[in-house]
Amino acid sequence: MELLTRERPALARRWMLLAASALAVSGLLAFGVVAARVPALARHLTDTELARRVLVVHVDLGVVVWFAALPVALFHLAAAGGRRAGRRAAVAPWLAAAGAVALGSGLIPGWGRPHTVNYVPLVDQPLFVAGLLLFAAGVVASYLDRALLPFGDSSRAPGGDDAGPVAATLRAQRGFLRLGAASTLLALAVLAVAYARLSVAGDVTAAYEQLLWGSGHVLQIATSAFVLVAWALLAAAGTGRPVAAGAAARVALGLLGVAALSVLPLLAAHPAGWRYHAGYAQLMRWGLFPGLVVFLGFVIVPHLRARRDPSSPAAARALRPLAASSLLMLAGLVYGALIRGSDLRIPGHYHATIGSATLAYMALTLLLLPRSTGADRADRPPRAPPSATARSAGWRSSTARGSSSSRPA
Repeated sequence: MELLTRERPALARRWMLLAASALAVSGLLAFGVVAARVPALARHLTDTELARRVLVVHVDLGVVVWFAALPVALFHLAAAGGRRAGRRAAVAPWLAAAGAVALGSGLIPGWGRPHTVNYVPLVDQPLFVAGLLLFAAGVVASYLDRALLPFGDSSRAPGGDDAGPVAATLRAQRGFLRLGAASTLLALAVLAVAYARLSVAGDVTAAYEQLLWGSGHVLQIATSAFVLVAWALLAAAGTGRPVAAGAAARVALGLLGVAALSVLPLLAAHPAGWRYHAGYAQLMRWGLFPGLVVFLGFVIVPHLRARRDPSSPAAARALRPLAASSLLMLAGLVYGALIRGSDLRIPGHYHATIGSATLAYMALTLLLLPRSTGADRADRPPRAPPSATARSAGWRSSTARGSSSSRPA
């Protein structure tokens, strides 16, 4: 395997493996977080700082890395078959992986102070902060690509039946991928502006909260766009038909685009001011649900009304997590609209929406990762080695309806 490959399917595999690995480690750390709250175990876990360190690393791997790495893989898959990725993108997964590994330094007792702030909790020590910066650099290097621009992507789908419903859906929903990528870059710009304007005087935790408040909320716009792509891909895999980019999808895209543009006036607000805090909170409260509800109600639901084989195991593996993710997202949106102060509705909103995205991403990873790594089901008949053209789009043909006989490279 080429170390610094620029082939997009290979880059997508690396980002998916990084995402899955981060989620797995985060899941293991969750046992430590839960153990600290079990009365029979909590009395033996007296080091509260260690529990906070475990919580910080658990959240950063299970939310920041997991939620950012998988969309980069989708970004590369959507552009597969066209121009190769740039030189920066070849280095990007290694930068991001090094950054994710460096986050583990937050578990070292006595080195830095853990700050459990919203969105991106951190440990105030140089290696941990360097890990966050390295991971962000990897994501930025991947998104600064021709494929980010509507006219900069020259990818072409293979013709005929070679393009399966999942691949066709991913191409059709590339607008959401571009919006999510652009929103991720916008979030980092918001972070840079806040860092330039904020002065730390007094409570360091409060300063970190103000620093990350705006960018964390903007990242929710990116996550919303990426979740819609995940829902569409699961719907396509479950029905065997591509989800087209019709009028309703364009409306949903426009609504999320308006939410992203609403960030620009907030750049003038000072991070320590009321307008900054309230503006981003209201943006998340009212700016995200219209696009999510329109896409779910007028794109996904009508698509699922078509007849399908209810006994198909592939359909169940895609549609059950799609249904669970959709219901969790709706519950999270209701909780968010009902927030009136600091009460249990806030963690209810947070965990419902995070759980919704995680369910969709996990199901999507199980759908795409085996195909992208060359794993085949036993019922696939052997075939002759593919040509160079087929290899460049191997993942696409593996998403064909039913048990495709195409084998990815």
